[in-house]
Amino acid sequence: MDTILLVEDEEPVLEIVRKLLGLNRYLVIEAHDGFQALAICQDYSDVIDLMITDIIMPQMNGIEMAKRACVLRPAMKVLFMSGYVPEYLQQHGFNDDMVLLRKPFGLEDLVLKMRAARTATFTQSS
Repeated sequence: MDTILLVEDEEPVLEIVRKLLGLNRYLVIEAHDGFQALAICQDYSDVIDLMITDIIMPQMNGIEMAKRACVLRPAMKVLFMSGYVPEYLQQHGFNDDMVLLRKPFGLEDLVLKMRAARTATFTQSS
């Protein structure tokens, strides 16, 4: 069973994505902001296979948080999600090397983007 770290500051979105992942038998660890996600990356004793994170969040955006998380967990893959337009996301550090799941999305989109994220290379220098 793959372990997913789901980072989302909006509770309704977090619930929906958690349920979609749970239906597909993923173990889901939740974080409501970047600081909580980093603490989980540091303290969680098992493997985290994939981080799915919102990009635009208060206090620390998802890209900055993911860069820091990948220092702690270099093997972890990252899938970004957002409802903002790409031009706005680029102002916050998003680039074409990153895998983006556009909100709103369905189960099929989620699964396809998760597969894409598993083969993508996101590092702290992306």
